[in-house]
Amino acid sequence: MGFREVIINLDIFGSPFQFEMGVGNQKRQTMFGAILSIILMLAALAYFGYLNYLYGADQLMPKITQTQVRIKNNFVMPFDTTLLWFDILDTDSDTHLMDYQQQNGVKYITYTAKLQQSDPKTGKKLPDIDIPLDFCKNLTNDPSVDPNAQCLNLNNLPSNYLPQFQIFNGPGFDTVIVIQMKAGCDISGSDQCATDQFDLYDQYVYGETAQFFLSLKQRQFDSKSRDMMYKVTDLLWDFDPTLSTSSTVTLTTAQTSVKDGFIVQKQTNYLYLVDANNQDSFKTKGSSSKSDPLVVATFYIKLSHDQYQEMVQYAQYPEILAQFGSIVNVLLIIGIIGVIVAKSDIQQYFIDQKLKEYYRKTAYKILKEDQQQNNTNPKSPQNTDQASKDQKVNKNDILKIIKEIDSKDMNEELSKKFKVSTFEKILRSVKAEQKEDYQKKKRSNKDIYETLFFEATKCQDVFELQSQLMQMKKILALLLTPEQYAAMKCCGSSIDDQISFLLERNQQEKEKKKKSEKGENGEKIEVEIESQIEMLAKNNLSHIEQIDKVDYDSIYFQAQLEKFFKNSEKGFENESENTKLLNMRVLECLKKTYGSDE
Repeated sequence: MGFREVIINLDIFGSPFQFEMGVGNQKRQTMFGAILSIILMLAALAYFGYLNYLYGADQLMPKITQTQVRIKNNFVMPFDTTLLWFDILDTDSDTHLMDYQQQNGVKYITYTAKLQQSDPKTGKKLPDIDIPLDFCKNLTNDPSVDPNAQCLNLNNLPSNYLPQFQIFNGPGFDTVIVIQMKAGCDISGSDQCATDQFDLYDQYVYGETAQFFLSLKQRQFDSKSRDMMYKVTDLLWDFDPTLSTSSTVTLTTAQTSVKDGFIVQKQTNYLYLVDANNQDSFKTKGSSSKSDPLVVATFYIKLSHDQYQEMVQYAQYPEILAQFGSIVNVLLIIGIIGVIVAKSDIQQYFIDQKLKEYYRKTAYKILKEDQQQNNTNPKSPQNTDQASKDQKVNKNDILKIIKEIDSKDMNEELSKKFKVSTFEKILRSVKAEQKEDYQKKKRSNKDIYETLFFEATKCQDVFELQSQLMQMKKILALLLTPEQYAAMKCCGSSIDDQISFLLERNQQEKEKKKKSEKGENGEKIEVEIESQIEMLAKNNLSHIEQIDKVDYDSIYFQAQLEKFFKNSEKGFENESENTKLLNMRVLECLKKTYGSDE
């Protein structure tokens, strides 16, 4: 194999050979299929327009996947003053306890905060550092933060302490924020403050309307706005005067990756706090000699080692096309109905072709019976003319009958004669029929149609066609000698005569049109197309070219048919015995087809 052949073999766009049903038609197209195609195309276009509207209006829901994973590497999460805020709130008066103490010059409780952290490089734990507390309104203008609550003042942290949560997978101490609430004095003791402040202390710290809250500012991704939105999570506690509360508040982080774009998508990553939960434990005050009786509650705030990972992917335009393509494929399933109808139409086409080309005698018989049913008067001109046809056939009668047969839809004539419904035609084409089944089939008054349907089925069978071609080859092999066959293989035809004929016809049509325009009193002069016999003699066409001419030159065809009938009137006296025998067979066939049935 040469280099050129190797390159050609790489062609992936080569077209396979296909038979055509009519010039340029690789498919059989029907009116039903056309209507169904229009409906499906309109439905597909409507859906495509709807998809584009949803895409343009940003109403297509993105694909969102979320998983929870364990953080395996060292992890850092920065925070600021707006991370959290807290205080005891009187739910009836909506009064914050620290704000009440400041305004009234009393001190029922105090808050302290510490940051426990490790060195980010070595993982070695650093000494705890106190974090100053202040009213949130003095530290931030964030509208989501309660201005009268207590916030962490992170402005003056030492340089080696960073406002960030750290998680260590190996050696290291995870960052913890410790918030502790203590009583202003020991209420259970004999201090003077215990006598003066007990009732108010008990009301504002342990009363039914007193509630400690710890609010955390968190975020979540909003798929509609395609941006992060803030939310506040409130954790609430009610204290018992006999118990000291210890609560571990675990914050959960989330990492969201957002992919967005028309064709090429860009990725945006977000890291944020998404959730918080608390686990509480209680201890009786004074149960241990080392316990501080002033401690009301202690809160340990840290990050969880579990993290949510979320992937948000907005629709790309190619996905719209893919979705449209999938819907089109679903709609095309409905098109199977059109395929079935087209297959049935192919069967009917072959039936029509068989009747008009091969079973022309049967076609003529069907038309005669139809004419007899439509015209019952035996003395009518049509019946009289028909009677004369039964006696003798000639060129004009044959041409007229052929024209009538060709102008008729033989499928329609068959359907009327044998009352074959469209559904039955479709069912036959889907079911098909094997030769054995056809031969064993029970005979009925529809035998003609059954036979034609079976013959039409064989026309589509490539094995049947191959069998017929081999039979024709055997017949030719028996009729010809080897030297005749060898010479015939070298024989050829020319297309020049056909081109000359077409040019001549075009010229004659132009002359006919000019003479018609110049006719007197507005009468059109009809100009007959001249016979090509003179051109035939002039060009001295070969036998093959003369045979070809019968197919494309209707005038030459009529002339040869007329010549045949004239010779038949003379008994083919100038022909050899073999030619005369063949001519008699042809004449007998014409009489049987277009003349008397007897």
